[in-house]
Formats: sequence, structure tokens, C-alpha cells
Amino acid sequence: MVRPDKRPRTDQVITFTNADYDGVQTPHDDAMVVTLTVAKFDDKRVLIDNGSSVNIMFYDIFEKMKLGTGRLKPIDSPLYGFSGERAHVEGTIELPGTVGIAPRQSTIMVRFLIVKLPYAYNVIIGSPSLNFLGAVVSTPHLKMKFPTNSGVGEIRGDQKVARQCYLTALKPKANENMHIEVQDVRDSAPDQRGKLGDKLTPIQLFSNDQSKVVYIGSLLEGNARSQLEDFLRS
Repeated sequence: MVRPDKRPRTDQVITFTNADYDGVQTPHDDAMVVTLTVAKFDDKRVLIDNGSSVNIMFYDIFEKMKLGTGRLKPIDSPLYGFSGERAHVEGTIELPGTVGIAPRQSTIMVRFLIVKLPYAYNVIIGSPSLNFLGAVVSTPHLKMKFPTNSGVGEIRGDQKVARQCYLTALKPKANENMHIEVQDVRDSAPDQRGKLGDKLTPIQLFSNDQSKVVYIGSLLEGNARSQLEDFLRS
């Protein structure tokens, strides 16, 4: 059984320097996606979200962990997304979560809301757990640091996984009538980034159905454009 640590020390100085950029592809707009050990399962699709007031585990990964719905505690409060939609919460569960590499690691009990929704990430760690850890997140460095009894621990965001999650979130479902506008200029020249008023190019997803179309920015060119088109049509 994993024994949670006591509340970590908070008298350690946490700083970020240029050395923390090592291994980071810059410039970037990537989310902070890390590996977290939850109840002895290593999960690589964990989103660190300071703006979330709750910790969330999505039902697909909950089932794969075979924890059993009998361990869930009922909850009456609904969960609302950023666009106002209501999500059904299956229940709550407390599980040990471990971050960092021994000896500079920390294990705490994390209260998760189990939500049955399709999502690009498996888990979202919000401000309650980040605050308990005393964690400091630097999105430019894609690194999170936190105090431990052996010094300052840290974990690095995985840009490859973050971009895979980003593309998964963009991909429409085949059985839906989609008409969305998507413009990704991450791989464009620096002086072109952020110009959202440029022309959009339609991409037909299915050769036998002209109603299912997405639009991508005309600034996205070359190999990045081809990869995005292939992914959307797959």
C-alpha cells in the first residue's frame, strides 16, 4: 500500500533559470502534460491545469485501471465545462498520486471526480492538489517544481504527448455533422503567428460526404499541413 507523505515543506526556494529550458522546443504553445503515478499506474496523459478547481479522472482510464465502481462515492454537485455544458459525474474516489523521481518525489492523496466524457487527456490535476504539493508551474519552461524532504523535486512536460493530445482534441467524430474553423499556425514563421484573420482552406473529411468539412488556416503549409490533413481524415 502506498503511504501518502505529510504536507511537504514550504521553506524551500523554488526558481526557474535558462537551464530549465534544456530539452524544450521553443517557441511553443504546448500544454503542461506530464506522467503521474496514480495508484501504481503510470499515466502519461495528465494535464496540469492551475485554472481547474477540481481534479478529474475520465471514465475510460478509470475502467482500464480496474478500480471498480463500488469504490466510488456519490456526489450531487454537477460539473460545468468552460463553455457552460453540464457533465455527469459518476462519483468521487481518493487515490494516491506520486510525482517526481526518488528521492525527490512526493505522494499525496488526490480526490478525483470521475467523469464519463470523451477527452484527449486521461487525468486533469487542478489547483487543490497543486496547492497541497506547494507546486510552482512554469509553462514557458514546461516544468513543475515542488518541495520535498530531500530538496526541490521537478517533473517535465512532454511536448510530443501534448501535441498528440492537441490533435486528438481537434479530430471530429465521424458520425457528427461538423463545420468548425481550425487554424494552427504553430509551425509558421514567428511573424505569422497569431494572425487569426487570414484565409481558411476547406478540407473535406470523407470523399462520399461533402457536408463534413473542417477549415484550416492557409498559413499552415508543408509537412505540418499534410500531417494535419492526414490525421483529420484518418
